[in-house]
Amino acid sequence: MNAKDKVSDRQYYIVITLLLAVAVFLRFFKLTQLPYGIHVDEAGMGYDAWCLANFGTDRYAFHNPVYLINFGGGQSALYAYLCAFLIKITGGNLSLLLIRLPGAIMGIAVVIFGTMIIKRCMGKRAAIVGMTLLTICPYFIMHARFGLDCNLMLPVGTIALFFMIMALEQKKKFFWAISGLFFGIFLYTYALSYIVLPLFLLFVFLYLLYCRQISRKDVLVFAIPLAVLAVPLLVFVGINNGAGESIITPFFSIPALPGYRSGEFVFSLSKIMGNVDRLFDCIFFRDGLDYTAFSKYYTLYSITIPFAILGICLGFYHLFCSLEKRTFRSECLITFFFLAEFILGCILGSAGPSTYKLNGIFFSIIYFTTIGLLFSYRNCGKLKKGFAVIMGLIYLGNFLLFARCYFVQYKTNVYPQEHFETSYQEAVRFLEEKEIDGKYYIYLEQQPYIYYFIDNLPSPEENGMQQVLSEMKGPYPVVRAYERMVFQMPDTISAEDSYIVKMADAYHMEQIETSGYQFGKETIGDYVVYYSLKE
Repeated sequence: MNAKDKVSDRQYYIVITLLLAVAVFLRFFKLTQLPYGIHVDEAGMGYDAWCLANFGTDRYAFHNPVYLINFGGGQSALYAYLCAFLIKITGGNLSLLLIRLPGAIMGIAVVIFGTMIIKRCMGKRAAIVGMTLLTICPYFIMHARFGLDCNLMLPVGTIALFFMIMALEQKKKFFWAISGLFFGIFLYTYALSYIVLPLFLLFVFLYLLYCRQISRKDVLVFAIPLAVLAVPLLVFVGINNGAGESIITPFFSIPALPGYRSGEFVFSLSKIMGNVDRLFDCIFFRDGLDYTAFSKYYTLYSITIPFAILGICLGFYHLFCSLEKRTFRSECLITFFFLAEFILGCILGSAGPSTYKLNGIFFSIIYFTTIGLLFSYRNCGKLKKGFAVIMGLIYLGNFLLFARCYFVQYKTNVYPQEHFETSYQEAVRFLEEKEIDGKYYIYLEQQPYIYYFIDNLPSPEENGMQQVLSEMKGPYPVVRAYERMVFQMPDTISAEDSYIVKMADAYHMEQIETSGYQFGKETIGDYVVYYSLKE
């Protein structure tokens, strides 16, 4: 960096303080309204968190599980425990704000720790550029605004990377221990971390040994907290690959999942090549899910793509130079993390890679984009200022258009969207207040019972989930009814019962209206209530 690139401490701290204020605003403004509705896994996690906070068990009565059963296929537990902590300290009640608050807070952590990494590796000017991207790029805003458990992979991975870089630069055992702790916690963010972390550590420790940057004591101090946290999950993986039944200890439980998802990875060349193509789409464009990226603005804006690719090339060039000279460079750790995530994307089976499955890669993409932008800036000669102004205006324009789309038009543009539903509690309350007899039928595409449970909060002893789990005939437990609620539509419409149907569900509305029976009809929120007129 030449003299003209220098930024004073005063300038730096003023700018990052302003950027942090913007980042906080973008992650908390209308947090309970946007994204509109509640993601089905968000609802499942929230109910489990409430059970943990108030009863010390999940909804199936497993005491402090290391992994949640959720809807049968499992769910990583870290987000639920963070949410449970917030529920506990705020009085024990569940709300959408508390469900989304851990994601928003950890979204701010990505900005803070990501900026500190960039500053340590590239300096203050780069940190300002990187922090700006972390603050305003669509994916970093959108991923922090709802309670999807796997979204913690990005912030926890970024924090763990920061402490590993500190350990290597400061040569202190304390930072190695903290790094090991956070990489252990990283395993509780998402099951795919079980692939990313071993690959990353293999690359890093081979590199550090080659560069003579680590001692046996460093490895030991790092490994102890990591191993303590990893062992329960290793047992969990063993149990769910046929090694035994659920384990209950005085401190925690390790459940056997009825619908454990194994065989998620493939190693055929044709599938890997197909994944590479989709991987590029998921990282730089979108994967088809509106809650991870909009088609107009992509994950990081289209202007980012050439600079990110340039930065990736430069990052690997710096790695090769480091290996050639056998000289350690902190930024190589970020390259290794990117490489581990990239390999994960290449070998994902089933539907292949998706944006949320690869959320851990996005800090490294911003890091590389920062490299690409600064490299271009420094090679513009006399056009430096013009380049900076043009880039600034392009990003500002993209951000303002995205912000308008997200914070003003989101509901109108995307509702109803896949995996999200809205509460139908007001519809249920309407029927109860009118003292309508009979059963109340509700149809939603995914797990309608969980939306009733997060509104009414039956205890783990009352909700019947243990019985559902013990009597299930397939890999996924299905709750068909609770008290007078029936969570599916009947084969035959009855005049004695009432029906709650989404306004977008034309099929079931037609089924009811052509049944030959007369019903009262009321529109409540996003639902149409057909209620029995029989006394």
